[in-house]
Amino acid sequence: MIRDFILEWPGEPTVLLTQISKRHQRLVQIVGGYPEIGITSYPLDWPLHPKSLKAMRLSRYLDSLPSPIEGMSLRSALLNKDASIRNLNKNEAHARKSYRRFLALLLIGIREDFGIKQLGFTDKELMFLGSLHSSAHDRVGTCWPWDEIEYYNGNKAKVESTWENNADLFDSAQGELWGVKFKKIQKWILHWSASESDKDWTATLIRGASALIEGAISSLRNQIIHNFGVGSIIVDGGGRLEFIAKYNPQNMIDAALRMTFSGAYLGPGWSLSYQPKFSQEVDKVINRWGDISDKDQFYTRLQNNLPPHEVYRPSDRIEDDDEDVEFGNSKKCPLCNSENQIPKDVSWSSLFSKVENNVCDFHSLLYYTGKAQRYLDSAIRDRGKSLKYTSKETFVSSIARLDLNSLGLLFTSEYDDSRELSLDVRRRRSFRFNSHWWQIIHEVVDSSNYQVDRIAAWMAAGDDIILAEYRPMNQKNSSEESDLGILLSNLAFKLSDLSDEEFQHHRLTFSGGLSIRGDGTIQNCLVQAEEFEHWSKRFWRGYMLSNDNEEYLIGRLGEPKEYFDFEKLRKSNDVSFKLSRDSLWISDSMSF
Repeated sequence: MIRDFILEWPGEPTVLLTQISKRHQRLVQIVGGYPEIGITSYPLDWPLHPKSLKAMRLSRYLDSLPSPIEGMSLRSALLNKDASIRNLNKNEAHARKSYRRFLALLLIGIREDFGIKQLGFTDKELMFLGSLHSSAHDRVGTCWPWDEIEYYNGNKAKVESTWENNADLFDSAQGELWGVKFKKIQKWILHWSASESDKDWTATLIRGASALIEGAISSLRNQIIHNFGVGSIIVDGGGRLEFIAKYNPQNMIDAALRMTFSGAYLGPGWSLSYQPKFSQEVDKVINRWGDISDKDQFYTRLQNNLPPHEVYRPSDRIEDDDEDVEFGNSKKCPLCNSENQIPKDVSWSSLFSKVENNVCDFHSLLYYTGKAQRYLDSAIRDRGKSLKYTSKETFVSSIARLDLNSLGLLFTSEYDDSRELSLDVRRRRSFRFNSHWWQIIHEVVDSSNYQVDRIAAWMAAGDDIILAEYRPMNQKNSSEESDLGILLSNLAFKLSDLSDEEFQHHRLTFSGGLSIRGDGTIQNCLVQAEEFEHWSKRFWRGYMLSNDNEEYLIGRLGEPKEYFDFEKLRKSNDVSFKLSRDSLWISDSMSF
């Protein structure tokens, strides 16, 4: 599987890279779960893509293997080894020994898992080494870990002194822990997708906003990996990145966010090949004006409409979830201000492509990005039932919103007193959760229980999810039960099973809202689902309190969280809810 990612790496073939350091870096990204699955695109940029899921499973497998350091996984040891290589100024000959040690540790870890005992290399190892460094004579002698494998087999060989004490496998990342977080992502997405129009472009704008924020985070990942290495990433998810940096990363972050739109050359030390995920969509917005003389100013205006972000040191930060945040607004845009009427009988394409309709540049970008993301999402489906209806058109029949309960407890429980292990435990927990979570979401969304592409993930901002069900237009008045109800039940069971297998000290559950659209607009259906989710979260806390689980009602700063008495929900005759494996969701026909 490692060989597959090497051979499928976009751009120049790995074996043709002349510098061993660059070939090594690609291998490190594969080990760490961050290979490029597209041009400068990583698994968490598009977590439901089959290659993304495969990459995270592979890295999770390596994280499940032991290393020469007791209590440390093979993945952690290899990432630490890469950090030690980055921290030392070595000559080329010495560096080659370090690269070969990395390779040997990887092969040895896998050999021991499969019980392989052999001199030289196995057939699969030969193919792997050939794909990474080639089997040419000049590479075999200098890049392949001959001496290291000989040493492992108990024979005398010239190897690094670190083989005796493994000092290079402890956390050797240098610098301070920094973080960058986007604020109020959910509210930002809903702000830019809100419309009182009966047109159904709400779904497209939600997809576009969710995809665009992922594009911004992708740009940040790119520069963190380029400047500090994969092993520097400690927490990744939910609009937040925490990483170890050798210097204040503020300027790097500012430049990376600009690259979300421009992808321009940023000078020595920066990734020179970064291409924005939605560069074509940005060009479409520019082309609305014919030509723009000052593109830098244009990119700045787009960047200013991203959700606000903060750069922080985790040790100094006090999180304020109640902070008021204002988002962008264009006075003339009919989607920003409902007082401005949308021209009658205008097609979607014309509304967003012609500047005389006064739709702002950012809404146009979200529309084009949302359409592109819809095409991409539908292209990767690989399971589902056949279509039994002849209607070519579909409509959104129901929407579900869900949010994992008290996920922060999973990452804030006590760790070992040592700084090194503490950071490694956080890094492992963050990565393993991401890998499991997106595998489960893929399984319940792309399921054989319902028609191919019937369920769509409009928003996937970490553990905050918006799902929509699409049905053929000729089923609009059908009384058939929503497939989203089946999905939520499956999700509750899978999270419970994962808790038993992986997170015994913490139960993974969710609170959700499911709204049936009926004859209303998508916007009204979305708002109703959000309200149900809000109620569900508070009733869930009341349920946990009734079961003596008070820790779920305490905020980060020790403040009490709001809750509703669960018995009122249970005794209500006009309420539809389901409690399964401690996950709770509320559906239509409610009155509180």
